[in-house]
Amino acid sequence: MADTARGWLGVGMLAALLSLVITGCGAGSDDSGERADLTLRAQSLTGGPVERSELDRAVAVLEARLHHAGIDGTVTQGPGSQVSVQLDDPLRADRVVELSTSIGLLEFYELESNLVTPSLDDNGFPVATDSLYDLLVGRQSPALEDEVDNWYLFDPDRNVAGGPVATKQLLLPAGTLRVGWRILGTPGKTVVLECGIGEIVCPGVDAVNPARDYFYLVRYDPPATPELDGGDLQLQGTRQDVDTNTGEPIVIIRFTDRGAERFGGLTHDLAVRGKQASLTLGGGETVTHHFAIVLDREIKSWPSIDWQQYPNGISGTNGAQITGIGDLQEAKDLALVLQTGALPVRFEVVSRG
Repeated sequence: MADTARGWLGVGMLAALLSLVITGCGAGSDDSGERADLTLRAQSLTGGPVERSELDRAVAVLEARLHHAGIDGTVTQGPGSQVSVQLDDPLRADRVVELSTSIGLLEFYELESNLVTPSLDDNGFPVATDSLYDLLVGRQSPALEDEVDNWYLFDPDRNVAGGPVATKQLLLPAGTLRVGWRILGTPGKTVVLECGIGEIVCPGVDAVNPARDYFYLVRYDPPATPELDGGDLQLQGTRQDVDTNTGEPIVIIRFTDRGAERFGGLTHDLAVRGKQASLTLGGGETVTHHFAIVLDREIKSWPSIDWQQYPNGISGTNGAQITGIGDLQEAKDLALVLQTGALPVRFEVVSRG
């Protein structure tokens, strides 16, 4: 997982935030008769308290993921925000951890039209920033702090030590900021997207299989932006497949009627903007605009729309494909979490017996 995702918990926050504790019966074999008992604690996506309705939904999603993965297990709610998972096969414990720590939040963004400074250059092309600190430090405005939705904590070396959370106070359990540390927020109605290690290509990066992570600032103003999300999918129509032309693993997604209409509108707008950008630059250069397919705020794919081939965009009635996936197992995992919907909480592993 990318560095930002690992940095969502601050070092000093572990006592205050809810986390996941795993205890097991040992690494027995399938026929040993042993079981694995996992105890999970939920953590709010905004850093606040976990609501009972969120925990109920998380249990339902986790049960569905175990079922789709063919794992025999029982998921029950414990005291407080605890969730207990009993597995017949202790060797599947690692798989359950993977399924419980992927939120599965899917979003579609018009890329070039939603990127904001410093993630867009003067010609309208994406700019990748290899430091989250550098991405945010020039966009701080004390007068607009009430509009900030996401705050990050940085250590003296400018590494992410906490966030994103909804308020500064959630990053300061002791009430004071240590010397050399700093808190930065995203401008109002924006979020940070990430792309890098584990992906094939990233916007604004002139390299294949990036060896580091990059960050982008993008508009976030639901329901207008992102243009589509997981609610626009037919969950049962989503599946893993293989591209017949390249042999690469893909994930096929199907839209609801509303989702298909929004996808058609998204690609139509991209075709129009690509044509306008081409005419503006002149010189016979053809510019195409992209949409980003984003999972848990990480850019997984960013297809372009060829406005010469598709001047009116692409209909969403036949669904779409997510390409650029690392391997077959990743494609299967991606399809599985999309089939079951997003978790409303985060499960974090802090110990394992």
